[in-house]
Amino acid sequence: MKTFCRLCEVNCGLEATVDENGRLTALQPDRDHPISKGFACHKGLLAREIHHDPDRANHPQRKTGDGFTRASWDEAVEDIATRLRAIVDEHGPESVALYIGNPSAFNALGSLAAGMFAAAIGTPHLFNAGTQDCSNKFAVSEALYGSAEIHPIADLDQVDHLLLIGTNPRVSKLSFLQTADPVGSLRGVRDRGAEVVFVNPLALEDLADVGPTVQIRPDTDAYFLAAMLCEIEGAEDLGFDDDALGNVTSVEALRAFVR
Repeated sequence: MKTFCRLCEVNCGLEATVDENGRLTALQPDRDHPISKGFACHKGLLAREIHHDPDRANHPQRKTGDGFTRASWDEAVEDIATRLRAIVDEHGPESVALYIGNPSAFNALGSLAAGMFAAAIGTPHLFNAGTQDCSNKFAVSEALYGSAEIHPIADLDQVDHLLLIGTNPRVSKLSFLQTADPVGSLRGVRDRGAEVVFVNPLALEDLADVGPTVQIRPDTDAYFLAAMLCEIEGAEDLGFDDDALGNVTSVEALRAFVR
């Protein structure tokens, strides 16, 4: 059975095996998928264990003094609706915020339903996993390209120097790059003579054959990048690109900061 992983935006193609009772028994990468081409990270392939986890919540539960008791869907919906109505009546619709996880966000109906539910309440506060780990990408895309939904894809076949900050493609796929075989792709970059450098608090020893790791302290990414800009701006034969600067603001403030 053809399906896809919903744990991140790469959406790798998977093949699910089910038994005669419809029970999921195995997940494998889909080798015929036109984008992921038979590759998937460990998280997606272990989704079967999550699906069959004995602690998985398969029905509503009501919290009691002794733990939880099972509730019907009608009871849960009525109770939640009553509580939400009381909150909105007392504090206004913007006192309510919604959060949807990736499996819901990458489900067409789930994402649509969440947006309509937020609109019905009257709240603009709708968050998802991207709010936590991708807000920087969305903010930069909005500032540079005019839309948070526009994300450039690295031209790995042409790049001369590839700087990878805070990622380990052997553990999970290169988020937002949409390359089927990330480690193989990076080795291809290396093999044609380009440089690959990782920036990470931990040394990526399993990728040492691809390129070195520049180890920085956690939460110092901004200072690392500022130091790079300082070197670029101060070098006689480099400096900021004048054509590119025509499309951005606060350049002088940036110069003052990195100096």
